[in-house]
Amino acid sequence: MFLSTNTCDGKGECIKQCPTKAIRLINGKAFSCLTCGICYENCPNDAIFVNNYGGYVIDRAKCNGCGICMYNCPTNNIHIEDGIVYG
Repeated sequence: MFLSTNTCDGKGECIKQCPTKAIRLINGKAFSCLTCGICYENCPNDAIFVNNYGGYVIDRAKCNGCGICMYNCPTNNIHIEDGIVYG
């Protein structure tokens, strides 16, 4: 359920540029979630929705930071920093 690229140089510049912090390096390659929907299914606040491209997006205005999405994410792509959900 990940998106990767063979042209990744492993420097992590994409991670620094991603505003949602949804990219991470695994074994020197960049990976990003491809939306399995488990976070969406488990969110008790309806703070996650499907965008026009079929991806799942967190509505931070509805999110209360409970972390249920983070604990249920099978790829560990969601994380909370200072009460803000990224991923």
